[in-house]
Amino acid sequence: MDASCGLDCDAQSRYGLTVSRCFEYSAASQPASPADLGVIVGPVTELEGGVKVLPLEYRQSGQVRMTDYFSLKGGDLLLMRRRFSGAAQSVTYKDSSGAIAGVSWLKKSTQAGESFATSAQADFVNGGSRTSDGTSYKVVTAAPLASPNLNELKVPLKTFESGLKLLFEETPSHGADPRRIFVDGTGFIAFSTYFSPTPGNTAAQEYKLQTVRDIG
Repeated sequence: MDASCGLDCDAQSRYGLTVSRCFEYSAASQPASPADLGVIVGPVTELEGGVKVLPLEYRQSGQVRMTDYFSLKGGDLLLMRRRFSGAAQSVTYKDSSGAIAGVSWLKKSTQAGESFATSAQADFVNGGSRTSDGTSYKVVTAAPLASPNLNELKVPLKTFESGLKLLFEETPSHGADPRRIFVDGTGFIAFSTYFSPTPGNTAAQEYKLQTVRDIG
């Protein structure tokens, strides 16, 4: 395995996790100027226990709204921690021994029509409180809709030929994304998220890819 670019060069290329790559998103079907959301892949860092991860920062108007910390294991993509800005909120997915283990987002061979779940202890920090919740994190995959009336592969950047739709279910919820559209070799071309572990009745915000560029 080639780790010269971070963790796993082949897997990073597949998932769009090239260090210093910036993704710009629009909240509409047309490009936004400036972009409504910027997402940048940071260099490898370590969480507690020496767990190596790639941070993905979500920025709006120069402010970090959320950071995802991903690990790559055997070509699989796992979310280890999600940190929310503004209120000292984060959720870290651990095993029964208290070690950071993560939850599966994509497997190396994932195709449409699959379903897989991870059982974890969600170490949830919410301001001054901290709880550990037994959590089921489930991903259901499907082929994106590609009809003239609704094409989930059409984003401001371009219309992609193929991809994979991910539908997330987390019980109890800690701000998991409802839906993402993944394209092999590019990353997430569209997604909806709450930017909060406790969104209440707030609707998820949807973003569509308009630009990909490498910084520096």
